[in-house]
Amino acid sequence: MRRIFPQIEQLRIELAFGDTRGLPPSPQVHTLYPAAAAFFRFACPYADCDGDFDLTDVVVALAKGGVLTSRGQLFCDGTRRDRLPGHAACSIRLDYRLTSG
Repeated sequence: MRRIFPQIEQLRIELAFGDTRGLPPSPQVHTLYPAAAAFFRFACPYADCDGDFDLTDVVVALAKGGVLTSRGQLFCDGTRRDRLPGHAACSIRLDYRLTSG
């Protein structure tokens, strides 16, 4: 991160999930420091899903804008293999909050 985002000394990424079809997965928190890899894709928390959430554009906008916090929502575009009948769209909601310092 130090090379790509030298202005960010710490990046806290909070991920909360919502699913109208059942209990959502537990929230996740990731704290990245300058020595961390600048990789901002997170796998869908459902093990049978092939989707992910890409927060790269959000992090770039946060860093360029000099803003300390960014919030938003994304939806998984993956497919869940174990859903009946057949393969079904995942569509789990991600509510994210990024805080830089």
